[in-house]
Amino acid sequence: PHNCDGYEVFWRCSKSEAAYAEIVRWNGKVADFTSLARRMGPDCGVQHGDIVEATIVGNVIRSYINGVEILSVTDDAFPSGSPGVGFNFFVGNTNVDHGLSSFDVDTYD
Repeated sequence: PHNCDGYEVFWRCSKSEAAYAEIVRWNGKVADFTSLARRMGPDCGVQHGDIVEATIVGNVIRSYINGVEILSVTDDAFPSGSPGVGFNFFVGNTNVDHGLSSFDVDTYD
């Protein structure tokens, strides 16, 4: 309960100038993370009906919105792991700007 390590890929549900997409690495201790890539602006945010995708192949992490790559980063901190989903509640006034209507996970060996 006091350790969080791995990668997080996320998008803000907004098409405003305040919208963003980001890839972060969680380093272990609670609230200890490193932003690996971030973009801001309406083209980085999502809205109802958009399809978001995150891939990790080897050490390359990519973020997509509707099939268009938004971010890409290379990082070697964690060589293996399992996918997961979380919601970022209680983070100021942005906690209403996210959600999923469906979810799929594919893994490839």
